[in-house]
Amino acid sequence: MWLGEPFTTIWKMLIEAYDGIPYGGWTGFAVFIVAHYVGDFILQSREIATKKSSSILALSIHVAIYAATMLAFSFLVDFTFHQRAVFVIYNGLLHFITDYITSRMTTKAWKEGNMEKFWDTIGAADQFAHTYTLYIMYGMLINK
Repeated sequence: MWLGEPFTTIWKMLIEAYDGIPYGGWTGFAVFIVAHYVGDFILQSREIATKKSSSILALSIHVAIYAATMLAFSFLVDFTFHQRAVFVIYNGLLHFITDYITSRMTTKAWKEGNMEKFWDTIGAADQFAHTYTLYIMYGMLINK
């Protein structure tokens, strides 16, 4: 085995993965789950996370970042321009509505010291609603 063999293997794997783009089916849905994690958690600052329950501007900034992330990741999925636009716009709107409600619920639970309700709201209500929204929207668009 020569020194470059591991790099050659990695290169071949990357080429094979790239040849699979754009993704469809369950892999396409998985792309949006990863995009959701990036847009909803990684790219959300602590300031936006704490202010979005009391500030429409902060919530709007969060949703704009989330929608931009969804748009960027949507180019990895086998969508037409129309499907991409519908997916990003509707998921952005539904994300806004979900976070408008759940961020207020979590803030209230936090202030009351009710950590069970706080985590139930984030884990069950908020993340379930987001995942279900992604699933339904993706399913409706990919099956057209």
